[in-house]
Amino acid sequence: MTSRELSPAVRMARKLCKALSTSFVMEKSRLQEAACREVLADRRRGSPWSKSHPPSAKDFEEGLSHAISNGWVSERKGKIHLTPTGADVAYRLRISHRKV
Repeated sequence: MTSRELSPAVRMARKLCKALSTSFVMEKSRLQEAACREVLADRRRGSPWSKSHPPSAKDFEEGLSHAISNGWVSERKGKIHLTPTGADVAYRLRISHRKV
C-alpha cells in the first residue's frame, strides 16, 4: 500500500507515532499540536490536509483511536505513550523519507 492509499485516520496515526518518537510521552493536547505540525510538514501527494485546510480535532481523535487500537500508543492519566510497536512505525516513516 502506498502513502496515497492510506485513509486519513491511518495517516494521522502514523504522524502521531512520528511526533511521539522524540519524547515517547506527551500530554494529549501537546501531541495534537505536534502531530498536526508533522502532517502539514509532509508535502507528499495524497494528503487530505494543507495549510489552508489543516487537520481538525476529529481527524486527530480518529488517528489516535486507530493508533490505540493497533497498539502503537497507549493512554494513561491523560498522557499518550509510544509503544515499541509505535516506535517501529515511526522508525519506518523516518527511513522511508530518506529513500530516493
